Amino acid sequence: MAKEEYPYIRFKVLRASSLKYLFEQLDDEPRPFQLVVHPPVAKTGTRPVTIKASRKEDAAYFKGILEKLSYESLERFTYGTDKVKQ
Repeated sequence: MAKEEYPYIRFKVLRASSLKYLFEQLDDEPRPFQLVVHPPVAKTGTRPVTIKASRKEDAAYFKGILEKLSYESLERFTYGTDKVKQ
């Protein structure tokens, strides 16, 4: 089985209470993706979330989901790396 690559990265900061809604929306998602929920930011009740997609079109779709639930406009879009760049 070939390893799936996810070069497109979408990053947002979500309120911890919004994570439940994110999981509900992604529960039966047919598009391939990787979801990473990072440790909380200080005591603000927010958590950074990264979704990695294999296609630009999928990344745009996930961006829409994250936009609806986002806390701040801390979007970062990167191609060709697994690292989130500043």
